[in-house]
This record gives sequence, C-alpha cells and structure tokens, in this order.
Amino acid sequence: MRTISVCMIVKDEEKVLGRVLEGAKQFADEIIVVDTGSTDNSKDIAHEFTNNVFDFEWCNDFAKARNFGIDKCTKDYFMWLDADDVIPKDTIDGLNKWKGGDENVDVVMMPYEMSFDKNGVAGFVYYRERILKNKAGFYFEGRVHECITPRGRIVYLEYPIQHKKVENKDPHRNIKIYEQMEKEKKQFCARENFYYANELFYSNNYTKAKKLYEKVLNDRTAYVENQIQACINLSIIYRSQNDTEKERQVLIKSFEYDLPRSEPLCKLANSYYEKKEYKKAIYWYNLALLSGSGKKHHGGFVYKDYLEYIPALMLGICHYHIGEIEKAIKYNEIALQCKPNDEKALSNKKFYLNRLCEKL
Repeated sequence: MRTISVCMIVKDEEKVLGRVLEGAKQFADEIIVVDTGSTDNSKDIAHEFTNNVFDFEWCNDFAKARNFGIDKCTKDYFMWLDADDVIPKDTIDGLNKWKGGDENVDVVMMPYEMSFDKNGVAGFVYYRERILKNKAGFYFEGRVHECITPRGRIVYLEYPIQHKKVENKDPHRNIKIYEQMEKEKKQFCARENFYYANELFYSNNYTKAKKLYEKVLNDRTAYVENQIQACINLSIIYRSQNDTEKERQVLIKSFEYDLPRSEPLCKLANSYYEKKEYKKAIYWYNLALLSGSGKKHHGGFVYKDYLEYIPALMLGICHYHIGEIEKAIKYNEIALQCKPNDEKALSNKKFYLNRLCEKL
C-alpha cells in the first residue's frame, strides 16, 4: 500500500484553499501546507485540515518554497498541488486505487487541465510530474515556473488535476522575478528563456519576447515542446505585425522539431483562409485534421479544439466558399461530433442545408 504526502505552498488563498484541501483529504495520508506570508485566513483554513502548517519567509523563489515543503513530507510519495487546483471525484477515486499498487514507480505524470468552457470542458491540457517518490532526490528547480525533471520509472495516470482560478493576482509578479534574475546577471537556461518570453508575450512586450523565443529555437538543450510553442507564439507576433511571410515561415519551422502538430497546421491554414486562398487553406486544414484526429495528447501543450473541432469547422467553411456544399456539411458534422451544442457549428449546419436546398 503506497502512502502520499500532499504538499502545497500558499499565500492569501482563503477563497479557494478549502476547496482543494477538501479533495486532498480524501486520499492523502499527510497534508503539508507551507504559508509564504498570508495576511488573510489561509492559515486558519489550513489548520482545519492538517496540523502540518509551516511558515516560510518569501524570497521570490517558488522552487525554494516548494522544496522546503518537500523536506517536511514523511510518506512514500509526495504530490504537489496549487491552492487554486480542483481534484475531481474520478481523480480522487483513481488515486486511492493507485495507492493500492505495489510496483516500483518513481514519477507519476498526470493531466493538468485549464481554460474551461461554459460547459466545464477543459480546452487546454498538458502533463505534469505530479507524484514523485519521496527521499529520492526529487526537488524543484527554477525560481518561477518551477519544475522537477522526471527520471527513473515514469507512469501516466489519466486522472486530471484542474486549475481553476477565481481571481487574478499581480500579473507582473513573474516578470519582476525574472527581471531580478537579470539584475543578478544570472545565466538563463533554455526553459527560463522560454517562460520569461511567455510572460513578456502575454504582457504584449513582443520585442523582447521575440528575442527570447529565437534563443529557445536555437538552443540545442531546449525542450522540443517549448520550441514548438515558441514557433506558435512567434507566429502570433508576426501576424500582429501583418508579416504573413514570417508568420508562415515560423509555423513551418515548427515541423523541424517533431511531426507537424494540429495547432501550427491550423494557424498556417488560417493565414491562407484570411487571404481567401481557400484551396490552400483546405490543404493545411486537412493535414491538421489528419494530425489531430483521435489524439489525446502528445506530451506537450494541447489546445484540444485544434485536434478536430477547429480544422473540421474551417474545412466546412472553406468548402462552402468554393461551392462544395456537400463537403461543407460533411466536415461541419465532424465539428458537431466534437461539440454537439456548439452555436457556430449549429448555425453553419442550418445555413449549409438551406443553401443545399436552394441549389437543388
């Protein structure tokens, strides 16, 4: 029987902390909460679920705070969570079942779901190292966007953790940490360059983000998934600058790192669709649909809509524009299979059928 220590760092999380701890207590053998300076009722809420509440003086280093908590864990495995995470019932049941196993495992990877639609369906998912063998040298690295490098026997569980924020805090917090690292003349690794670029990208500082993404693309030590995402984000920057040629070039460059993915293929197709080059758009949307159809994940960042829904919806629109209404209906039906209640696809279906009747 395996035992699990749930380990968390928190600061001013009274609105969500009880939610995640209520889930954690249903499978955890131990709960460790590290408070980094709360001024609200977070510590009182934590004490309702565990006596293991520790203070850590914040030093702009998420890895140090998490590693402080890891050192307090006493069970076979430790599992990290964020205060604004949600643990679905199926995940709780799955973890209790997993605890009953006895095969040797070093790292458990689990889906991390984000960006939920109005029906509660996650639109963005990727896998994280979630449960790790305790006292085996596993520690977080990175002052911000911290991670643990998986090694040893790695298994995948298909039980998600959901990240559901209820409020946005300081949007510049992470950039400030990276800027502090720059002032300290710290040498950034490829991963730090990538995540710093992301922070700048989402803050619309495209000039500096672009330079850092280009460093990632040229760094042989960079993670392939980060390089592919860097290509995608660079394409968005070039698109905002109306530089279609560079937008397409960087999307095609993503194919150098791995087999073509649905998202860059769709974005490439869209660059032709916007120019009303529908046959070229159809070519790339078809490749996107072929690449994504039936796929759950590839180990990297996945916006689920790009796997089937978006290419199918857009294939319907493109075929309509070149007068192929039957094909438009066919591909729109694939989009509806992905999202049966989707307003856009339902509206298109009605429109295409009306046009087909007029044609007949």
